[in-house]
Amino acid sequence: MVSGASERDHWDRHFAAGNGFRRVDAHEARLLAGAVPPRAGARALDVGCGLGTYAAVLAGLGYRTLAVDWSEAAVAATRDRYADLEPRLSARRLDFADAAEVTARLPRAGFDLVTMRLALAFLPDKTAVADRVRGLLAPGGHWLVTTCLTDRLPAERHRIGLSPDDVATMTDGWPHGHWYDLELTGMLCVALRQPAAPSRENGRGKAAGRGRADRARRRPALGTARAAVESCRRGTARPAPGAAVRRGAPQRPGGESERV
Repeated sequence: MVSGASERDHWDRHFAAGNGFRRVDAHEARLLAGAVPPRAGARALDVGCGLGTYAAVLAGLGYRTLAVDWSEAAVAATRDRYADLEPRLSARRLDFADAAEVTARLPRAGFDLVTMRLALAFLPDKTAVADRVRGLLAPGGHWLVTTCLTDRLPAERHRIGLSPDDVATMTDGWPHGHWYDLELTGMLCVALRQPAAPSRENGRGKAAGRGRADRARRRPALGTARAAVESCRRGTARPAPGAAVRRGAPQRPGGESERV
């Protein structure tokens, strides 16, 4: 996902040959469903869709899903493989690194979920990407990033993963979030949530709020980004429940398909 005709040609050949990401297994799909359960009519944007496997899972969960990739071959493969999921799943070519293209072609506040599975590492400006995602999310929407970590990769493959500093940059400024570890695959999933729109406090709203709070207590909260990455890497205890997403110095933990 780096600009350049030669890079795009590389990915077109890669996807045209049927190469893609590591498969989404049943365990990952169950965790995804628990982390970002869709409401009726919810819309999802899958950035860097590759062959469309993850987008198809989102559509299967009930999201009206738009899958995008800068590779024409990837988009064509997604449309061909999952034609039976239309219109719930659609695909188009889009370079998410191009701010003007994103602004022109995607609706502001038009999505309840934006996902990037093994894609964010290939986008050059993580701060700009995070700002772009904020603009696309509706109030209360989620940004779900699934990534390899550089600490779990040999040095020659660091380019396909995120460093602790990358994760800290990505999470900076998000008021809510949690993370979970796909232990068998060595990948980390970070779910960041946009603030919800203000609503009247009636009985139904309070009950819904209690339900969200109960679900949140069952998830690992995300404290400082570096602490989360460090505790995942070392397999130690989770950050303290209730911590908001914030950027800061690491705290001592208490207690892949690659696109090449």
